[in-house]
Amino acid sequence: MFNCSITDCVTLSPLSHGGFTTTNGLSVESSVLYSCDSGFTLYGNAQRNCQQTSQWSGDSPACVAGTTCRGNIFILMSEQLSS
Repeated sequence: MFNCSITDCVTLSPLSHGGFTTTNGLSVESSVLYSCDSGFTLYGNAQRNCQQTSQWSGDSPACVAGTTCRGNIFILMSEQLSS
């Protein structure tokens, strides 16, 4: 006999120079909303969802200092996102 169970998504890593809130903890179908501290710009997904596969949708965002936005192009002035 099969026993199927849905597990929670993994705990998210802290966001340097920012934070996040969740709508329903780490349970499936919950959402996480990211924000950055003053002077930092969010680069990446502002929202991720815990999927039925127990994986978060999208990739983790980053908070980048010293950025300006011209149209849809971010100009990094003090930090690069290569890692």
